[in-house]
Amino acid sequence: MLRYLFLYISCLLLLTACGDGLIGQAGGEKPAVDGNPQDVGKDVPRFLNQPNPQSCADCVLTRGDLTAVDMAEAELTRADLSGAYLSHGILYKANLTEANLTGADMRGADMRGAILTGADTTEANLTGANLNWANLTGANMRRAILYRADLTEARLTETNLARADLREAGLTGANLVTANLSAAHLSGANLSGAVLQAAFLNDADLRRANLTGANLNQARLSEANLTEANLTEANLDLVRFNSIKLARSTLTRVNLATIDMRRAILTGVDMTEARLWRTNLAGVDLSHAILYKAYLTEVRLTEANLTGADMRGANLTGADLTEANLTGVSLNWANLTGADLRGADLSGADLTGADLDDVIGADFTGALNVPERYLKD
Repeated sequence: MLRYLFLYISCLLLLTACGDGLIGQAGGEKPAVDGNPQDVGKDVPRFLNQPNPQSCADCVLTRGDLTAVDMAEAELTRADLSGAYLSHGILYKANLTEANLTGADMRGADMRGAILTGADTTEANLTGANLNWANLTGANMRRAILYRADLTEARLTETNLARADLREAGLTGANLVTANLSAAHLSGANLSGAVLQAAFLNDADLRRANLTGANLNQARLSEANLTEANLTEANLDLVRFNSIKLARSTLTRVNLATIDMRRAILTGVDMTEARLWRTNLAGVDLSHAILYKAYLTEVRLTEANLTGADMRGANLTGADLTEANLTGVSLNWANLTGADLRGADLSGADLTGADLDDVIGADFTGALNVPERYLKD
């Protein structure tokens, strides 16, 4: 009898234990799990509960939702904000020195006067962000999206903007000395008055960009696309023009003296009053270009295509135009004193009032309005 009672009690205890285990798994308390590395940064709650200006240097704020949060003048040196949501946030004069902002969403953020020296904003989205007067010296902004962002007078010296999206961005007066803009998208951007001295712009897309008065001294522009760009009065001293596309661009009153532009694409370019003394334009397509009152003394235009170009009032003293195509060119009142025209095609060229003293090997067959004194035997 005692033996059966003992077995009965043992079975009851076993069933109770099993039942507790089943209840715990089905609907009771969830078993503990290890922390998920994708969780929001541990310092986000503490940061949000701080009064302005917040201080959270070296904080971990990864993937934190800081949308539209007022963080003006916050101290965020070396903070980890990778993947954080900062869209429309107020980061006015915030200190983000060496902060990690990779992949962060900063669309429409107010970052005027913010300090981002050495910060990493790789692939961050800064569409429409206001970065007026911000200091981004040495920042890594590779592949960042800055579409229509305002970077007026921002400091971007030695900043890495390779392959960044800067379409229609405002960069008026920005300091981009030695910045890396290789293969960057800058179509329609406003770079008027910007300083791009020794900047790397190889393969950059600058179509329709405004570079009026910009300083491009010693800039690298190999393979860059400046089609329809405005470079009026820009400083292009010592620029490297290898295979640069300048079709229909405006280069009014620029100094291109002694530059080798043999591989440039210059169809329809406007070089009104440009200085091209001893510039090498041999074999270049300048068809329908505007060279009105341009200074072209001793320029090299051998085998160049100048079909339909406007060269009225241009100074071509001592220019080398051998084998050049000058059909339909307007050379009214141009100065061609001592120019070499051997083998040049002047069919349909208008030479009204042109100075042709001492020209070499000119064949005026088909030319229009050649001054009579040059037609005498």
